[in-house]
Order: sequence, then structure tokens, then C-alpha cells
Amino acid sequence: MGFIDAMRAEGHAVESICRVLREQGCQVAARTYRAWRTRRPAARTISDAQVLNAIGDIAWTINADGRRVLAAEGLYGRRKMTAYLRRTTMPTVSFGAVDRAMRILGLAGVRRDKGVRTTIPAKDGKRAGDLLNRDFTAGAPNQVWVTDFERHEAFANPGGGGRPSRDACRSRHLEAGGRPAAWAWGWLVEQSSTTTSRLSTARWGGLG
Repeated sequence: MGFIDAMRAEGHAVESICRVLREQGCQVAARTYRAWRTRRPAARTISDAQVLNAIGDIAWTINADGRRVLAAEGLYGRRKMTAYLRRTTMPTVSFGAVDRAMRILGLAGVRRDKGVRTTIPAKDGKRAGDLLNRDFTAGAPNQVWVTDFERHEAFANPGGGGRPSRDACRSRHLEAGGRPAAWAWGWLVEQSSTTTSRLSTARWGGLG
């Protein structure tokens, strides 16, 4: 569109410019250009630009040396930034608009929580060896078992209402080779992750 504007400034007609562009493989119709010139921006585009400017003014400030630096409000997360805007300059701002603006500005907020620790390494720092050497084939049934386990908050707290007090671990046991997978796999959901739960999964699936 900028090219067409430049050619129009030199005195060329829109139809002629679009015809030459189509000959070069760029399919642009004259009515498409005119619609682009006359169409108003979408309401969401305008509101997003307003939110972007507001967050930019909040997140950065000018220090005594005249340099633009990140303000304390620039460390806010999306929820806190949304609440701050609603409390000050934009009472009806939506969380989605704040989220999009912060992504554009590269703001993510600072998290004070330590997060959920799902794996605790052994004190000696040694990892379990690869007994199969990445070879998961088996010549007969009941020779090679493959297992994995996952953590699911939804299973530990099916009713919702905040973080569960304990994690639910789902363990799956699958036999490599031998019997079809539909016959040889089992699963188990428990609120702990221990060696016993892994073996229980194997017995539940008929593998041991």
C-alpha cells in the first residue's frame, strides 16, 4: 500500500499501478486499495493502542540523569497491572488487552513464589543408568517394561478452588515388544510418587 501511495504522489493512477503490480504477480485490486484507505481501524485496535500507551507510561520513568528506566510498576504481573489500570486511568480495561500489551512491551512481571518442585534429586547426585541403552525392542513378552509418570493437579483437586495440598501422580506401564499395547499397558493414579507405585502400576496392567 505504501508503494501505491508513492506512485500516486508522482501522478500515476491507481488502476494503472494495480495493473502493473498484477503483471508482476502481486494481486492487488484498485477497490482493495481504496477500501484500505477509507476503512476505519477496528475498535479493538484502537483500544489496544490506548492500553499499550498507558502501560508504557506506567512501566517506565525518567531518572535524574534523564535516562528512561524501568519503574517499580514495570515489575507488575498481568493481574496486578490490570487492577492498577482499573484503579487509576482505565476503569474498563480488560485482562486480555493488558496481556497483549505486556507481551508487545516485553513485560512479564516478577514472581515471588518458588514454584512447585516435582522432582527431588538424590543426595549423591547420581542418575539411574540406561539399562536398555535406548533399545526398546523385546524378543518375547514380559522381558522389557517401559514406564513414565506425570503430575496432575486436577486429579488431586477435582473440585477446583485453589492449589491442591498434595499432587496426584499418574503412572503408566507399557510393555516393549511382545503383546499388543492394548493388552499390555496399565495405569494408576496416586497421591505420591514412589517405587511402590511404579510396581503397583505394573501389577495393575498385568505385567508382573
